[in-house]
Amino acid sequence: SFFARAQNCAGLNIGYAATESRCVATGSIRVLTSGGSGSFKYQVAGPVTPPVTSSPLITGLPPGYYRIIVKDLGNNCTSM
Repeated sequence: SFFARAQNCAGLNIGYAATESRCVATGSIRVLTSGGSGSFKYQVAGPVTPPVTSSPLITGLPPGYYRIIVKDLGNNCTSM
């Protein structure tokens, strides 16, 4: 599993689709969620850590390994 639960986020499932960075910072990660409240904030942490966003598509990423962080606003829990 690529995530750990910080609080009880029972029923929230997280996946991702990544596009490789072929230049300085052209990579992207699309966070795929199912379950939960349907109201989420997204963030990735790695070589760069862009600001928290309400968009599941995070772009402008340089090559590297990233951790995906999803906050379920309706259930007040965070999954990584």
